[in-house]
Amino acid sequence: MRSAHPTEVKVGALDPRRNHTAADLFPESLPQPAAAHQPHVSTTGEAQRQRIVEMLRLGQKHTLDFRRAGVMQSQTRIFELRAQGYDLPTVGRVTIHDDLGYPHHGVALYELIAEPTDDLAALPRNGDLFLDDTGSAP
Repeated sequence: MRSAHPTEVKVGALDPRRNHTAADLFPESLPQPAAAHQPHVSTTGEAQRQRIVEMLRLGQKHTLDFRRAGVMQSQTRIFELRAQGYDLPTVGRVTIHDDLGYPHHGVALYELIAEPTDDLAALPRNGDLFLDDTGSAP
């Protein structure tokens, strides 16, 4: 017959850490992070924008492609790239199954049409007017 008292455990036998993570408890069951082999990978906004541009130069990509490349807020990075003069339309919405098999409907699909040129940097922004040689608006 089982005892009604819980099993006694010596305090010294317990790990003193209180907030265990899955990596602490089951390190062998977790996949190796993709960037673990590339410790130089940056997560700055600039680095993420650069990764998006490099990926889109090869063809259309969707949000999950960017996430797999370490870009967690691709919508924000696309917005920033558009503000810098990149022509990056959303060319469609697709259904994607993630790595665990879950379907995601309406995932944005992007395409790089054109990159900014130095001429675009000279264009006025935010309602500025073109001025002619005399300094007045045409």
